[in-house]
Amino acid sequence: MSRKIFIIISIIIVSLLIVGCSDDGERTIEFSNGIKYVGQVENEIPNGIGAIFYPNGTMFISGSFRDGFVYGRATEYDETGNLVYRGEMDGDRHGQGEEYDKNGNVIYRGEWVNGMQQGRGKRYYEDGTIGYDGELFDGKLHGNGIWYNTQGEIIYQGAWKGGNQEGYGKLNSVDGYLLYEGQFRDNEFHGEGTYYRENGKVWYEGSFNYGTWHGQGILYDEQGTMLFRGEFRNGKAIT
Repeated sequence: MSRKIFIIISIIIVSLLIVGCSDDGERTIEFSNGIKYVGQVENEIPNGIGAIFYPNGTMFISGSFRDGFVYGRATEYDETGNLVYRGEMDGDRHGQGEEYDKNGNVIYRGEWVNGMQQGRGKRYYEDGTIGYDGELFDGKLHGNGIWYNTQGEIIYQGAWKGGNQEGYGKLNSVDGYLLYEGQFRDNEFHGEGTYYRENGKVWYEGSFNYGTWHGQGILYDEQGTMLFRGEFRNGKAIT
């Protein structure tokens, strides 16, 4: 979607061919590629309330326009007529808005910047269950956020970078108990952290290297009694 709106509006600006005008000032502008604009025009470019249509006649954008660009509240559809976006625009999706799947379900609700999900937002599964609640940048999970499974249970809570778990966070097991808390890198336990047993007791605390115990750490038994303190290498204690 990104840039599509700019391209279509640019065509309107440079290729005006006004073919109709109603009493209330609404005009119809058609182009050789089949794209059509119907709405208010000022200085021979879209200004005010209007709509853009695909070559097949299906509505693409409906909303307000300023100096040839869609601006303010608008609604966007795909070429088959399915609603894909409703919210604020400034030449592209920009501000608060909702994105929809082909079945009309909201899959994202939150902030946009220049056509990309960016800022604070929520992503949803097809059944409407929340999948992510937090910060995004350039369309990816970035910043602090919570990731949920399809049952609405928290999987991960913490820092993200470029779509990956990176920084401090907490990861729960598939059974719902806290499995790990500490530093992450590229979705792996990396840096200082604590690994837990199902009974809530600490299993290992110390240094991790991409998912394995590596460096200085402490190993505990199921009752929480310390078994070993010292150096670990590739998941094994160095004795």
